[in-house]
Amino acid sequence: MHLGTASLRPIGINAAHAEYNVAAVQSITGDELLNECDRATQTVIKIDVEGWEQKVVNGMSQFLKEASHVVVSMEITPEWLREANGSMDELFAQMTEMGYRLWMPRLEFRSGLFSPLLRFSTNVPDNRGQFDVVFAKGIDVFNHLTPSWNADRELNL
Repeated sequence: MHLGTASLRPIGINAAHAEYNVAAVQSITGDELLNECDRATQTVIKIDVEGWEQKVVNGMSQFLKEASHVVVSMEITPEWLREANGSMDELFAQMTEMGYRLWMPRLEFRSGLFSPLLRFSTNVPDNRGQFDVVFAKGIDVFNHLTPSWNADRELNL
């Protein structure tokens, strides 16, 4: 479902060889930010940090473990994860250990119909390119989708 092209990364340049303008900014962890959030409330989190997804998950792991109804959407680029000393396999294992199921969304527009078809699959692409993943825990709309490594599941929007 990747529709955007905005990035702070120089296009076509490996991060190790890129030149950046640097600015100091104050930051806090996701756990600090979400400290006051009710762990039983349905929560949607979008993480798009160009390779630093594993670091963000590490910084909000307490909330992700304790929260009971969460959808986490991430845009994954395996090469960028590796550049940030992360790993797609480790990230996926970490989310699974915290009780999340992995889903691969794919939006398809059908000819002659106004409503798109959103397909979810548990098939993980190989380590090439950029793709979106959704991790879900305790969200009703995902509970009826049984993970299957051989078949896509779909929701009509």
